[in-house]
Amino acid sequence: MGIVNRQTSNEYDADFNIAKAASIDAFALNIGPDVSNTQLEYAYDSAARIGMKVFISFDFNDGLFSTGDAKAVGDRIKAFKDKPAQLIVDGKPFVSTFVGQGLNVAAVKAAAGSDLFFVPNWPANSDQTGTDGLFNW
Repeated sequence: MGIVNRQTSNEYDADFNIAKAASIDAFALNIGPDVSNTQLEYAYDSAARIGMKVFISFDFNDGLFSTGDAKAVGDRIKAFKDKPAQLIVDGKPFVSTFVGQGLNVAAVKAAAGSDLFFVPNWPANSDQTGTDGLFNW
């Protein structure tokens, strides 16, 4: 989403309508710290209006998010986890990553103020503590 700068939530509607017509149920919102909460609000609002689900996928590639700043990740989750369009799995907000192995999942959950269904894109041979599965891009 870092290259997206839409001015209203309605500007996301076409994307979500195309996906819904193709029987897609949910979108990963791949973000770096450069993505504003406003853009995320617009995406979540549009998805709710169209009847789609979305989830945040934190991009740790090229140093975008830092695995040493679990609070920044948790704070973003906290801001969006209760939105109507949030993908929920087993009663928990679904969250993923693009790389980011070594992230302290317990600290992320504490900062988010919630248990999470956490499915990162980490190598299978990395420490999987706190994860619920692995996400493949």
